[in-house]
Amino acid sequence: MKKIGILLLSLLSVCTLRAQVPTIAADLLTGSNSSNPYAFTTTSGKLYFQAMGTSIFEYGTSGASPTAPGNYTNAYNRGPMSYFNGKLYFTGFLSSVIANRVFAFNVTTGGNAANICDSIDVSFNMMVEQGGKLYFFGKSSNTSRYGMFYVDASGAVHLAAYVPTSMVITYTNEMVVMNNIIYFSANIVGTEWVLFSFNPSTNTFATINNPASSSSNIRCLIAGDDNKLYYSDATSSGGRQIFSYSGSGNPTQLTTLNSSGIGINNPYDYASVPGYGQNMIKWGNKLYFSGCDGIHGFELMSYDLTTNTPSLIKDINLNSASSNPGSFALFAGKLYFSADNGTNGRELWATDGTASGTTMIADTNPGASGSAPWFMTVHSDGSMYFSATDGTSGNELFKMTSPSGISQVSYVSKLNVFPNPAPNQCTLSVELFESQAINVEVTNQLGQTVITTNSQKHINHNVTFNLSALATGTYHYRVVGEKGNTLAVGSILH
Repeated sequence: MKKIGILLLSLLSVCTLRAQVPTIAADLLTGSNSSNPYAFTTTSGKLYFQAMGTSIFEYGTSGASPTAPGNYTNAYNRGPMSYFNGKLYFTGFLSSVIANRVFAFNVTTGGNAANICDSIDVSFNMMVEQGGKLYFFGKSSNTSRYGMFYVDASGAVHLAAYVPTSMVITYTNEMVVMNNIIYFSANIVGTEWVLFSFNPSTNTFATINNPASSSSNIRCLIAGDDNKLYYSDATSSGGRQIFSYSGSGNPTQLTTLNSSGIGINNPYDYASVPGYGQNMIKWGNKLYFSGCDGIHGFELMSYDLTTNTPSLIKDINLNSASSNPGSFALFAGKLYFSADNGTNGRELWATDGTASGTTMIADTNPGASGSAPWFMTVHSDGSMYFSATDGTSGNELFKMTSPSGISQVSYVSKLNVFPNPAPNQCTLSVELFESQAINVEVTNQLGQTVITTNSQKHINHNVTFNLSALATGTYHYRVVGEKGNTLAVGSILH
């Protein structure tokens, strides 16, 4: 009887999850006006984002209306914010000096965001944390030299190293960390974007690839859980293709899609600049992306890293038309994305990796205009937040909530959480793609760790922890793999 009850609970959670539809979390500008939320950043218990041009908003897990704790007058952000030592950092344009700067906003004290480096032009760069420092690329107005800079724990800005004169780098774009090395794409000749690295332990730059032609145009730079970089790059003869880099030697071209010159979707089309969400993502042993096989338009495709084969998952916008999927996010055991089927406009879709399991979640804005969902961001409160419109409210903050207690599954084949709500104890049933040991951390609403437990190396794990000594409320769990990467997150109601 107990097993039947658990099975029914699991089935009920799945059925309920499928019935979930996007809802408005906050209508910042009432009526048809749009606040245009973007640059979503998650911290323990909070969601921060920017909206209405120059305001920073805070959205709490209690579901209360967002408040505007600060603004950054005469500046605007073009990328995601970075949460570092109690402050939000971002790059933006300062109209008074017609230049780009780094801004910091203290989430505790509020007030206005402050320009912290008036002598450094940072373009619209991404920022990454490594070794207790927040790194960014910029140009010193004092020396007119480009280099890597960092913010320390106190909020002070320092020079890590100038770019060697032998490297002609003008400005950077995407930036990720893999194995303690910072990798970034940078412009060197016209529109050519090449892959570079920076080693913070030695403060040295290195060129990873420098094609003879100026066709290189790196986008979608991600660091996989398999210690490899993946990105798309324009080639001289085969359009945009997917490449991988293991940290040594030369990058490897993985795909040769539609050699007539199309291939992988350029993420800068369809509003996918940094901050709008990932346009290529690794889930298990596959990469998911928007690609053209030469027969269909740009559609949802995958690349199997085990068999080295690309596959069309589903022709969402039939025949040669394109659905242009993008802004991928892993949530509640599925891959969510934005796509246009040619009838309902751009709406929120989800896939389990199969054609039959790829469906539109809801027609949030009925008609051909669509709801235009972007910036899909998963929070440990069990919800996914994004920007969208229902046709009445304008472009505002939307959310989807997982009733099963499963928020994000990145590198897990199957995950179940039961019972949830949990009166005394809760079990996480985890099936991995490969055998490895895991660690499960449980935190309270304040972000304090209340339970931690380990499970030895297996593919299937059943981790049970006792909640009876804890106060009633919502708790968040995180499943961590052997390499320190997050495999799954979610919430438990106790």
